[in-house]
Amino acid sequence: MIRRRHLRLILNGKAAGNPALRDLVPAARRQGHTIEVRVTWESGDAARFAEQAAREQVEVVVACGGDGTVNEVVHGLLAGNAGPETALGILPFGTANDFAQGCRLPAGDPGQALQLILENPATPIDVGQVNDRYFINVASGGFGAEVTSRTPVEIKRLLGGAAYSLMGLASVGNLTPCTVRLTIAGQTRQVRMLVLAVGNGRQAGGGFQVAPKALLNDGLLDLMLVHDLDVTELGRVVSELLDVSAPDNRHVTYLQAAGFHLEARERLQLNLDGEPLVGNSFDFRVLASRLPCILPADAPLAAAAGHRVAPTAADLRLVPLETLENPALAELLRIELDQAGIRCQLEGLHQAGLAGVLPIRLFVPQAQLEDARRILARHERRR
Repeated sequence: MIRRRHLRLILNGKAAGNPALRDLVPAARRQGHTIEVRVTWESGDAARFAEQAAREQVEVVVACGGDGTVNEVVHGLLAGNAGPETALGILPFGTANDFAQGCRLPAGDPGQALQLILENPATPIDVGQVNDRYFINVASGGFGAEVTSRTPVEIKRLLGGAAYSLMGLASVGNLTPCTVRLTIAGQTRQVRMLVLAVGNGRQAGGGFQVAPKALLNDGLLDLMLVHDLDVTELGRVVSELLDVSAPDNRHVTYLQAAGFHLEARERLQLNLDGEPLVGNSFDFRVLASRLPCILPADAPLAAAAGHRVAPTAADLRLVPLETLENPALAELLRIELDQAGIRCQLEGLHQAGLAGVLPIRLFVPQAQLEDARRILARHERRR
């Protein structure tokens, strides 16, 4: 017998006219489910709707939108002191949908996503907190929003997240590290950093894994730092970003903690699930198992931590380097490919044991595409 649920959909106004969703809601109602819809008009609406739903103890509050909508709904649920009787559901309708993709929610298929919300149980997950603000996916910083907006679109598609921000800074010749004091477990050290990412979830920037070991219910935040470096070392940094926790990394540090303090000499902008926060002093802590959330069985949860996925040939997309529109970027990537070789690039991906959103794009010179395919096939036969 199907359990009937009470859902309140908080719908980003941009998704309100989606024809698939307009068909799905009445179909679910015919199955006996109670579904109410609230459509946002301006900033703050989603939080207000979610807070009201939490106070009314609505069974499932569904964020219909991208990472920004999800973040606003989370703030509203916590402001309404949501308890175990109210769960968060997500219908991904944004551009990147980093949290949804990292949790393996069916982005691009609203019917499957809604069915999952109607059928699956809720699991309490952690919530990250910075000062008086919250995030459930990733808090990132160390570079200005104006630089991120100038980052070439090819880099965003290729590397995403911390990597494209670092490469974007390099492309405009403006590597500007930020000096911060980092205090963890009573130990303080001074760090000159370029990029900071704090993960409750695993990925940011449209698919880049900044916290590949993060679990949503382990009571920990995963901290990734890219330190100051010379432009000539960018190739190694990109390689380290593919395996952020490798013990021999020189430029990338990866730590796990329930909380820490970060103090910057100059004002620093953080982005919490994409939403800005500017200041000099930041207290990070995790609210363990604070929010029930409806997720698929293969989401990155502690109970499934033993499952480690390495990329396969089907997960890798070989793309001709010549298709990049930015000549300088193409030349930079060509140099790195010449230095490391296709074999090392592919072996590095396998050794990293990446478990995030796939496929992974590997840009290869046109003349080497067939060689790359043969190397991939040999890797698969050995696995």
